[in-house]
Amino acid sequence: MHWTDCVFRLTLSSCLATLLVCLPGQTAVAQDDSDLKVSLSLENGALTLGESPKVNFSTPLTPRAKERYWIALVQAGAADNAYGLWQYLEAGAKQIELKIPRIAGSYEVRLHARYPTAKQMVIARQKLEIGPSDVTKTPEMGVTFEVRKTTINLLEFPQVTFSQSLSSRSGEKFWITVAKVGTDDTTQAAYQYLNQGMKEATLRTPVSSGNYEIRLHARNPKAKALVVCRRKLAVVDAPGGQLPPDMNVTFKLEKDALTTEELPKVIFSSALSPRKMEQYWITVVPAKTKDTTWGAYQYLKAGAKEATLKAASVTGAHEVRLYARNPLASSLLIHRQKLTVTAAKTDETTDEIPMDLATTFSLQKKTLQIGEAPVATFNSPLKPRPKEQFWITIVKFGAKDNDWGLWQMLGSGDKQATLKMPTAAGDYEVRLHGRYPTKNSMIIHRQKLTVDKK
Repeated sequence: MHWTDCVFRLTLSSCLATLLVCLPGQTAVAQDDSDLKVSLSLENGALTLGESPKVNFSTPLTPRAKERYWIALVQAGAADNAYGLWQYLEAGAKQIELKIPRIAGSYEVRLHARYPTAKQMVIARQKLEIGPSDVTKTPEMGVTFEVRKTTINLLEFPQVTFSQSLSSRSGEKFWITVAKVGTDDTTQAAYQYLNQGMKEATLRTPVSSGNYEIRLHARNPKAKALVVCRRKLAVVDAPGGQLPPDMNVTFKLEKDALTTEELPKVIFSSALSPRKMEQYWITVVPAKTKDTTWGAYQYLKAGAKEATLKAASVTGAHEVRLYARNPLASSLLIHRQKLTVTAAKTDETTDEIPMDLATTFSLQKKTLQIGEAPVATFNSPLKPRPKEQFWITIVKFGAKDNDWGLWQMLGSGDKQATLKMPTAAGDYEVRLHGRYPTKNSMIIHRQKLTVDKK
């Protein structure tokens, strides 16, 4: 045999090994990699800032079962696992309009396949250049504005006048924000959307004094953060330390000492009047917790003059705390009151436990294998109090009592519940909670559960 025959046969064998998948006891099957044989092309490989990159695929996208394609626009030279401006692609897609980057520069469009089997698998890529903006191609980039007062106090509102009536494309909007100087352009801060035809706008004042920047963004949602104009704004404290009206709200407690069975009730000093796109929230927490603790919180409706709160789940010293300007400020505490919580007194004439708290359950099996669903059977049909619910959960053994774990709500009258399956072997605990939402977590019965490997 000539050496060239050996080389030919070796090469042929290698190719067949690549194309065939042999399973023990099965006939070899050709491996289908057709989903990887997709290329892409750009309608225009050189754009100006503000233009939308448009991509065409060589064939309609046909992902394998339970997989999908995704595409990313990243800066040139970024690692292949960079996400950049990414989005999923629908099966059958022939083209896609990408998100708009916020700065000019050199980019690369990358097509990934076989997600989630492969988190990143680049099968095609194309270079893209983004140059400076050109108002003849993207008129939005030419819009500017002026600030009526470049220094305001916390009682005043920033006001801006645009260089022209706002005109955005169909399905798109301008938005404007007041953000701290030095923060990233993607910072939303005190943002608001702007309507077509607007010539001026009154903006939201920041929570605290400092140096800010007003930023006008265009082409949302095609562009996440495309700043077309920015102006400086200084915010100073109000004269005499006065508070803005929405922050000058207090409340009093109907009762400052309650049991764990009683619901706190608050009366506000005035009807709640939050600013546009903002809301108040209130919570009951143990007294020594941080001001950022959410606890048994609830949002409050505009116009509310009073509110009935969730009951405290433990005894001791508590605080009721009122917060304003959410979500601009996630924890802007404007008023607090002390609350003492004691254990509920039992009826002196009886030792009976309230019916809803006397509910127990038994597990169909206390030891399961991974893949088996736990089943809990209650000692009587569930009968929660009005406007309350039972819920049940599976948590790691030893977890805190307020751990939600693999939870699910239960219906009134339920006699049995099939629970969610743990995915790992170990020791668990099944916990039945009552009186939700009056109590966020109130365990009335628990059983140990062991999950073994198959």
